[in-house]
Amino acid sequence: MDKLPMIIAVGAVIDYKIENPNCLDEEALQHVMRTVRSGGEAKVVAIAGANSALKFLRKNPRATKKEVMQAIMDESDEIAGRIISDTEYE
Repeated sequence: MDKLPMIIAVGAVIDYKIENPNCLDEEALQHVMRTVRSGGEAKVVAIAGANSALKFLRKNPRATKKEVMQAIMDESDEIAGRIISDTEYE
């Protein structure tokens, strides 16, 4: 599974949260949906990465962009595994 869309989405959500610190998570996700031009599996991977980044930021509001990126990349295999197992049941 290609993780590049996840990296792009995580960067987009972090940048959006920096520019709009009081935005709702839904607004940040909408921004990611507009940013990631891919479809299918790539879009699913991107959204999963963005969701994980938002969750990390809620727990660690003072985390730097590098810390968020590193945390999501460390977790990326697990995120991808959940996506694969979810699609197997559809």
